[in-house]
Order: sequence, then C-alpha cells, then structure tokens
Amino acid sequence: MPVSGIGGSINSNYSTGEVNPRLGSSELGYQDFITLLTAQLKNQSMFEPANDTEFIAQMAQFSSLQQINRLTTLIETSQAISLVGKNIAAMTAGGNQVFGVVESVSFVGGSPRLLVGGKLYQMSDIVEVTAGTEGEAMEV
Repeated sequence: MPVSGIGGSINSNYSTGEVNPRLGSSELGYQDFITLLTAQLKNQSMFEPANDTEFIAQMAQFSSLQQINRLTTLIETSQAISLVGKNIAAMTAGGNQVFGVVESVSFVGGSPRLLVGGKLYQMSDIVEVTAGTEGEAMEV
C-alpha cells in the first residue's frame, strides 16, 4: 500500500544507502518502523482498512530481523576477539598481502577492526589465519 503525507519524518537517504544520522548506519531502526506503521495507519483507506494480522506479522518480521542482526554482530565480534594472538594474512586496499599477529581488536562504528603491525584491518580483509605468534607484520 503506498503511503503518502509522511513529510520530513523519514530520512530519504535509505534508498541511496547513505548513513542514517540517528543510527550511524543505513538500517531502519525500531523508531523508524513505528513511524512507518503510524503513517500507514493514518493514511489507510477508510473503505479498505488494513488487516490487524498484517501489522502483527510485520512487527514479528521486524523483531526477527533485529534479533538476526544482533546475532550477526555478536558472532562477528566473537570471531574478531578469537583472532587475537593468531597469525593472519590480510589484503590491503592496494592489493598487497600483509602478514602478522593480531595484537588487539578495536571497534570503529560498531564493526571490529584488527590491529596488525600498527594498522587496522577489517574482518573482510582477512584471507588466512594460522595459530602462533611468528614474527613481525610484513607487507608483500
């Protein structure tokens, strides 16, 4: 059902993938969901009112999605922490490989970053993990 008349209450940057300034991400939050739901109720046709079960289903789906996102974040955080003290190979932005020991984990914007040889790397940069603490970080 198309919804109109919402005005400036919803950030139009969601469709472009830009960051939501309130959340620090491009994801819709609970308050955004409630705003959309309220707008949908306000703007529904009085001749064809929305079904209550549709709203309950939407809320259940949104709740499930929130829990999946939290679980994903928890898993990624746990994986990053488990890499401390392990040797890794990571790809740099320039396409080179860096080898070294994960010294610590930092969180930038809610995402874990691995400190290797004084530089931070994302989990997606990791291409290999081995046990042990052999040598210094080096770029190849």
